[in-house]
Amino acid sequence: MVFGGLVIGHAVQTTGLGSRIAGTLIGYFGGSYFSILARSVIVAALMAFVLPSNMGRIMILLPIFLGLANRLGWTQGSNGRVAITLAVSAGTLYPSFGILTAAVPNLALLGAAESVHGIRVTYGQYFLMQFPVIATTSILFLPAIIRVLYPDELRSAPPLPRCRNPLALRREG
Repeated sequence: MVFGGLVIGHAVQTTGLGSRIAGTLIGYFGGSYFSILARSVIVAALMAFVLPSNMGRIMILLPIFLGLANRLGWTQGSNGRVAITLAVSAGTLYPSFGILTAAVPNLALLGAAESVHGIRVTYGQYFLMQFPVIATTSILFLPAIIRVLYPDELRSAPPLPRCRNPLALRREG
């Protein structure tokens, strides 16, 4: 899973797909600095239901959100870029502890509890016990904490050049 995430993340960054997706996300994420952080955390948390590896999710999402940071004018080392990186990373990690299959430590914990103490917990039981506390709390508080730690404002970045159709280039040349 981690290797697959690395390959997909590298492909997203190399091909420019991250910048294209970021251009689309600006319409949905725009508004304020806080809304961008909050929506980044929410997207990262929702991906826990789709992809069961924390590191794989981070490797796939990070190039996309760094493309968003570039589009918003946040340069290397700026608070906004650090904040969006932290929002995606922490938004991927912490809420996943409330979903049984989203993180390997969850499975290890329940495997140990079953083998040592004979306690069997189903997916639904685990979700009802953990998600309201761990995931909801982290989704609600992470954007606010990140905003306080790394204050910044939105900047305008120059628009990306339009991508030309490679098939049209072949026909012309």
